[in-house]
Amino acid sequence: MRSRLHIVTVIISGVLAAGCAKIEQHADSFPQHVIGYEVVENRPASKAVFSTDETFMSAAYKLGSGQTWDAHKAYASQYFNPLQEEVSYMDTYWKTVKDYYWPYDGSSLTFFSYAPSSLKDKGASISKEGVSITGWDVNTNKNKVILVADIAKDKTKNESYASFSGVPTLFRHKLSKVTFKVAKSEFAEDEIAVHIKTLKIADIYTSGSYSGGGYSNDSWSGLGSLKTESDPYLVYENTGTGELLSSDAVKELPFIIMIPQMLSMSGEIHPRIVVEYTTTTGSTVTEKSAECFFVENFRSGSWEKGQHYTYTIYIGVGQHPIEFTGSVSNWESADKGTVNVE
Repeated sequence: MRSRLHIVTVIISGVLAAGCAKIEQHADSFPQHVIGYEVVENRPASKAVFSTDETFMSAAYKLGSGQTWDAHKAYASQYFNPLQEEVSYMDTYWKTVKDYYWPYDGSSLTFFSYAPSSLKDKGASISKEGVSITGWDVNTNKNKVILVADIAKDKTKNESYASFSGVPTLFRHKLSKVTFKVAKSEFAEDEIAVHIKTLKIADIYTSGSYSGGGYSNDSWSGLGSLKTESDPYLVYENTGTGELLSSDAVKELPFIIMIPQMLSMSGEIHPRIVVEYTTTTGSTVTEKSAECFFVENFRSGSWEKGQHYTYTIYIGVGQHPIEFTGSVSNWESADKGTVNVE
């Protein structure tokens, strides 16, 4: 039995996090003529996203004195050899294993960086047009992140801020994070047990190519690997009788990382959530299924780069509907809006 959805009310809200987090470095212990990196993240100051245990890849291009990247990038030459160098945290600062030095002739350097460094093995490349990754598939790169730093243009030295020093390297997420939560509706009768068995999403794309990383007009294109109703993307599955849900506690399912994309309904494409569950009264077990369309029911028209989308499902029974809530934030969760199904 599949339930049809009816909208009660929906609010989707974007929340932008302010501030920067920086990894502790000490400028007085780092020779300023050696190129270093100042790794920062556009998040609350207490939440540095990039661990000092991780590494990232970076490339630098050189322009002559008086030339700027925006006006003269066609004339820029590769500065690192090889083009992409791995950067790691070495006690008090970020740098490449091989030392590279700032030019002394008035030349400037422009930097592109991405993380984690293992993306290089997945085909990540750097050119004057930015960072690119062709044919990224979330099915084979399950819950892997892509971080790309804003372009650092026309630099001539390590830039110092308080006790930090290096090339400003501001990483941003380039995929979308999606979290589902489930609970028994508070309006459901106490004597009826609700077990969730599976949660799937259908008519969504799971592969694509990313280009222009580092620039503000970076984008995803060439979307493919459409997961349809006959072969949906499985978010959660309990192969037994299902997991018993409570109206007193919301269960958060493991998050998934997805390709940014439009969720609009077009032709036979209807991006949606499908939840399968059972209700038990005494010895009577009833199998049920309900679906929620992202656009029609959540007014959620897209998954954007660097955003965290949270969908909460409250499962009721009898005359009580299934209730959905949805929200979007800057890689953090909040609860806004309500959608009911019956």
